[in-house]
Amino acid sequence: SGTSVLPLSKIKKIFKTDPEHVSASEAAVFSTAIATELFIQYFTEQASLIARSEKRKKLQYKDFASAVGNIEQLYFLSDTVPKTVNLKNLVEQNKVNYSAKAQNQQPQALAKGQQTLNLGKSTANKNDDEE
Repeated sequence: SGTSVLPLSKIKKIFKTDPEHVSASEAAVFSTAIATELFIQYFTEQASLIARSEKRKKLQYKDFASAVGNIEQLYFLSDTVPKTVNLKNLVEQNKVNYSAKAQNQQPQALAKGQQTLNLGKSTANKNDDEE
């Protein structure tokens, strides 16, 4: 029997969020905690390699997103950790329509559960390196 950095009580709570949850033994909870730690270590190591290749010591979101996009074992995270795209570039490529004039118009009623994003000028001018 070893120890886990992750609190086993939190792992149990995560198990219970599954609507088809059946009880789990202490060994199953512990195994999940250790597997999670190993996954976090692997994911962080891969992102760290990318940061080091760019002569940086500080990990950024883009390092994790690049790892997901470049390492087959991490492809399953592509919806969770997508690469970010600069809004200004999307506008220039005509993939997104955006104008300051449109921002000053009266907001339209949204369907339940939808929200609007405030995409002011400062957001449009950010570059990909700012995370």
